[in-house]
Amino acid sequence: YFSKKDIIKKLFKNKKITKLILIYPHAFADCPHMVGDIFFRDYYNQVYETLNYINNLNNKNIGWIVRPHPGSKRYGESGLVEDVINKLKNDFIKLSLKTFTAANLSKVCDNVITCTGTVGLEFATNGKLSVNAGKSYYAGLGFSKDHSNKKQFFNSLKHIAKIKKLNNRQIF
Repeated sequence: YFSKKDIIKKLFKNKKITKLILIYPHAFADCPHMVGDIFFRDYYNQVYETLNYINNLNNKNIGWIVRPHPGSKRYGESGLVEDVINKLKNDFIKLSLKTFTAANLSKVCDNVITCTGTVGLEFATNGKLSVNAGKSYYAGLGFSKDHSNKKQFFNSLKHIAKIKKLNNRQIF
């Protein structure tokens, strides 16, 4: 288990990070329009556009951690997310270390960005809102920030520092 402080030290070289956001992409080979409703062409497009948008935000207080889907290797997708991150050369967008488990990251990160993934449920049980690039099967239940279009989604990313923790009712 790594604390929030440990993760900031390892990934962000002790920069003054006030909020950690996990970006947890889907397996790109999955059927993006099968479960839930997303407005991106596919899962790769969602990650690519999201990271490029974040790169242009220039917010120096937020650390963005990207953890590729565990099935990436099985589907022949290894290195795709890493290539996008490496091309950005942004000190505040980092690839998760393999030693950081998804369970560990859900406890220390403040929010998660996904399309319609179950990671949103995991974050909710830890009292944290998921920011969804679409409407998942759990949309509208009060513990996720669901979106209908890119403009809404990117506006939420722009103001992600203002998102508060879930209250007890939302967690329940």
